[in-house]
Amino acid sequence: MSNAINMVAFQAAWFACVVGAARGVPWLGVAVTAVVVAVFVRTESRRGSAALFVLGTAFAGVILEFVLSRSGIYSFVAVQDGPIGQVIDLAWMSCLWAAFATTLPRSLAWLSRRRVAGVVFGAVGGPLAFVAGEQLGAIRLGDPRTMALVVLGVVWAIAVPLLGSVALHVLPAETRRTES
Repeated sequence: MSNAINMVAFQAAWFACVVGAARGVPWLGVAVTAVVVAVFVRTESRRGSAALFVLGTAFAGVILEFVLSRSGIYSFVAVQDGPIGQVIDLAWMSCLWAAFATTLPRSLAWLSRRRVAGVVFGAVGGPLAFVAGEQLGAIRLGDPRTMALVVLGVVWAIAVPLLGSVALHVLPAETRRTES
């Protein structure tokens, strides 16, 4: 998978997850992400490692999102109230993490080798993604808004280089398939 296709696939999954959740069809994002992840794993020579990396990232991400949402950093604009609504919200959010994981050994691999760039990318890009999610109607940032954005910036400033390092070790460039 080329880097350009990888980034386009990630963006498609991101928009499907966020817009789907905002419009009451969160499973759209789950379906698109499943295709993106399947294509990514298929194009990796170490398919088992690629699948575990994506699943591990999604699992860690969903735990982190649960903590952030429960602590008031942001809240979901729920498709459905109650425990089922929480599961649905965390499902599409975990798909965002899974889709993001596909970029770390591909289109965003350069962040794995440049940790300062990864920190800056996370500190800026993470909060911007949440602002976009709020503007599209999928989430609401907590009050005070500035504090929520700072917390998200710190979380993503840590997450991007950390996950990039894991991707670099689990899926080193020399083992990737170049065809497809």
